[in-house]
Amino acid sequence: MGKHRMRFCTNCYCIRTPLWRRDTRGRYVCNACGLYYKFNTKIKPISVEIRSHNLRILHRKELENMAVHTLASMKRRRRRTIYNVNNS
Repeated sequence: MGKHRMRFCTNCYCIRTPLWRRDTRGRYVCNACGLYYKFNTKIKPISVEIRSHNLRILHRKELENMAVHTLASMKRRRRRTIYNVNNS
């Protein structure tokens, strides 16, 4: 899952933004959270409802991506196995 991880805001957990920024620790934040910090020098407050909603979407998207990559790797393995059997 390492190289296929989705990018998400470490503050509000959104996965879509027009521009990704970095916080002071080098983690990704969305444009809104990054600009809020830039102008207010504090982390943007996010309601619990918005944060949990975005987190649910993030988990669902990551599971979908994992399933797609797992199926793709299974197909590649199967093709290699069939190729090896046919060429033996």
